[in-house]
Amino acid sequence: MSSDKVKRGTLKSKLTTFTKFVSEVRRKNEITDLDFIQLQERLSKIETLLDEFDEIQCQNESASEAVGDELHEREEFENNFFTQISIAKKIIKDNEAQLVASSAQILVQTKTQRGAPRQTP
Repeated sequence: MSSDKVKRGTLKSKLTTFTKFVSEVRRKNEITDLDFIQLQERLSKIETLLDEFDEIQCQNESASEAVGDELHEREEFENNFFTQISIAKKIIKDNEAQLVASSAQILVQTKTQRGAPRQTP
């Protein structure tokens, strides 16, 4: 197996790991602040994956006699990539307002508790 195909396998594995995380978050009834932050971080990191894949895949396509198979690999990866990116962005969009409201409520509660007069014995 060529080193480019091994690299492509590594990139596909990274996308699979991201897909699993997105699926876990999606199944939850309530997304925590930590889930939300982690999803944003993973999304920003995974977005560069397509460029890396494209570079390696172009090399595989130009070196391969089975161009149809290589084009199928590209199509499959790109479809999965864009599906997962879209799902992650939708989760973020749907939960952003909720998490902002939750954070604001916590901030108000904290300020209220700090501002409450102390009782002296």
